[in-house]
Amino acid sequence: SSMVLRLLAFSEGVQGGQEPWLEADFTFVARDPATRRSAPVNPLELRTEAERALFQRIAANVERDRIARSRVTVFFVGTPLLKKPEAVDAEAV
Repeated sequence: SSMVLRLLAFSEGVQGGQEPWLEADFTFVARDPATRRSAPVNPLELRTEAERALFQRIAANVERDRIARSRVTVFFVGTPLLKKPEAVDAEAV
């Protein structure tokens, strides 16, 4: 129901060639427009070893982040100024 898109941006180097400028992962979640529930996403066709290695690396990062999120305790502090109180990471307080 989700996919991670990797964005790589390069700038032209002073000496020619390309220099890495930005590398970022974006997670997109597919939703059914009628029910707003998660919807399936077609799997990727990994054709090369480099694609398979990149896929495995990103999958490991996604799993690591999922485990880390499950360990975070969130609580609310103070009187909310807005309609929704702001969540605070318990480890940061």
